[in-house]
Amino acid sequence: MDLETLREEIRKKDSMIIELIAERTALAEEIAKVKIETNEPLRNLEVEKKVITRYIDEGVSKGLSADTMKTVASALITEAVESESRLMNEDSGNLPAIGNADRQHLADDNK
Repeated sequence: MDLETLREEIRKKDSMIIELIAERTALAEEIAKVKIETNEPLRNLEVEKKVITRYIDEGVSKGLSADTMKTVASALITEAVESESRLMNEDSGNLPAIGNADRQHLADDNK
């Protein structure tokens, strides 16, 4: 394949990735609706930590960098939290921000 063909393939993959992120974010919004109904906190740091670990483990098994996988997972979590937060602020505003873990985990994970 020539360079332009390869770049076009990357553009197609990028579009697919963006579509998957949009679908993932829509699922996060559904999670927010459940959290609103059950009065659960916006963030669950233990779940976030598991997501990051899952990304690192799966990425490394496919030859990807652990640091890159952590960055990707963290970015996706941020997108989900921001989306959930918008819904929660519209619908409730009285829910706790963080649950099921101490705030030190968040500080440690952002190092």
